[in-house]
Amino acid sequence: MLHESTFSRAFAAFARERLPDHMHQWLVETAFADTIVGHISRDSTAITGREKPRAEPKPKKEKASAGPSAQGRGGGQGTHQAGAPAACGDVA
Repeated sequence: MLHESTFSRAFAAFARERLPDHMHQWLVETAFADTIVGHISRDSTAITGREKPRAEPKPKKEKASAGPSAQGRGGGQGTHQAGAPAACGDVA
């Protein structure tokens, strides 16, 4: 294990001579000499928005007035539908 002062002097020499920069430049030049390197730059700016689109309100359906009214559906006296058997006492 190196002593702290030895490591400090070695690190200072590396920094002064920019050895890591020169090694990186050499590595890139030899490894990618005849290659085109692609680069993608992406914007990471936060955009406020919804995760899901807002649900559109469904149009209200109008009640259809097809068929007999609610009062005429076999509830009172003398109200029977055509073709249905007559109740006791009703005359068809």
